[in-house]
Amino acid sequence: MNSKHLSLKAFTWTIAVFAALSANAGNSSGGGGVGFLCDESDGPHAYLADTYELRKTGQLDRYVGVPDFSKAVEVIDRKFPQRLFPHPFKRGENVTFGFMLAHIHNGLHFEEYGTDPLLHHDDNIGEDLIPPGCRKIQLAWQDLSTGIVQVRKQTLPGINGADWFYLKIHESLIALRKRPGLDTTPIRAKVGEIAKILSDPTNFALEVLQEMAVPYRHREIVPKDKQTRYRTLYYAPRELTCVPTWTGRRSWFRKTNFAHPRRIHFTRVSGEGRVGQENVYKIIPSYGDDHGEKISWPLVETDFYTGSYNAFGDADGVGTFDLRGKFQPSPDVDLVFSINKYDSVTGEFLGDYDVDNANLPLVYEVDSGYGLRCHSSETPIFRHDERSSIH
Repeated sequence: MNSKHLSLKAFTWTIAVFAALSANAGNSSGGGGVGFLCDESDGPHAYLADTYELRKTGQLDRYVGVPDFSKAVEVIDRKFPQRLFPHPFKRGENVTFGFMLAHIHNGLHFEEYGTDPLLHHDDNIGEDLIPPGCRKIQLAWQDLSTGIVQVRKQTLPGINGADWFYLKIHESLIALRKRPGLDTTPIRAKVGEIAKILSDPTNFALEVLQEMAVPYRHREIVPKDKQTRYRTLYYAPRELTCVPTWTGRRSWFRKTNFAHPRRIHFTRVSGEGRVGQENVYKIIPSYGDDHGEKISWPLVETDFYTGSYNAFGDADGVGTFDLRGKFQPSPDVDLVFSINKYDSVTGEFLGDYDVDNANLPLVYEVDSGYGLRCHSSETPIFRHDERSSIH
C-alpha cells in the first residue's frame, strides 16, 4: 500500500475516533491551544505550536492573509469526502469531516478576556520539545460547557492570520472531541495535517485561498461603477429552528428568571420575508418532553436589513443580512435576538440573543449573550445585489 493510501487510512481512522468521542458529553473543563514565544535576531516572535515547523520551513508562507473558513472546508471535503458523522439536524444522513468542522466552529465564540489564559498543561509538550530560545505560552482556552474560547488579550509579535486561523481549527477539534483535559497532542497533529493540505499547491488549495485572502493593503479601492455583483439574502426564512450554543459571561445586570429553552422555533405568520417589509414571527420555545405545559411567547415584529459593499468592492459576506427583534417572553424579561449570518457549507443561520431584567436600566456588556445556530427546511433565496448602502 502506498503512502497516499496509508495517509488516507490514518485520516479516516482519526475521523472515526472523533465521531465516536463526540457522542460523549463534556463538563465544565475544556482544552486549549498553546504556542511558542521565541527570541529571534529581529525580536520576539510567537508561533502556534501546531504549525511551528511549517512556519519555520516556509510552507505557510505560500499564501498570504487569512484563509476563508468555508473555502478551506471545501478543499478538505474534496480531499476527504467520507461521510462518517451523523448529520447534526437531519436524521438518517451522514456528513463529512469538513462539514462537521464547520458546524462545530459555528457553535464557538472567541473573545478576549481581561487577563491572558493560564497554562493548563494538557498539551504534553515537555521542556525537551520546546524549541531552543522559546518558551511555551497559552494562546487560548476553551470552556466546553459554554462554548467560549478565551484568547490572549493582546496581539502577539509574529502571530499572523494563518496562525489564528489554525488556532480556530484547533479549538473546533477540541470541541468536536469533547474530552476535557485530555492530551492535545493528537489535536496538534491533525491541525498540522490540515495545514499541509491547505498549503500544498498540488491539492488545489493554494489558488483558492490566495484569491480569498489578499490583504487589503495590497488592493485598490474599487469605484462603485466597477463593483461586481454579489449575492445578498433578500427573503428571511419562513421557518427557523434554533438551538442555543455559546454562553457569554453574566453579571448581576443580567440576572433574570428566564429559563433558556433547548430549542427556539420561528414561524413567520405575516409578511413575505422581504427586506423592508413588516414581517411578524411566532416564536415557540421547546423545553423537552418533561417540561409539561407548552410556553407561549408573544408575536414579534422583526426588522430585516441587508448590507453590501465596503470601499474595496467586497460584499460584507455571502448573504449579508440582519433579522432582528425584541420582545418580552415574560413581564420581567426583555429578549433581543439577531440572526445575521449564513454558512453555505452547513446551511446554518447564525446569530445570538440577550436576556435582561426588564425592570433594570439596560447596561451594555460585551460578549454577555447566548449564541444561536439555526436551520431551515427552505433553501435560502438570494439575489445578485449592486447596492452600496444599508437598506
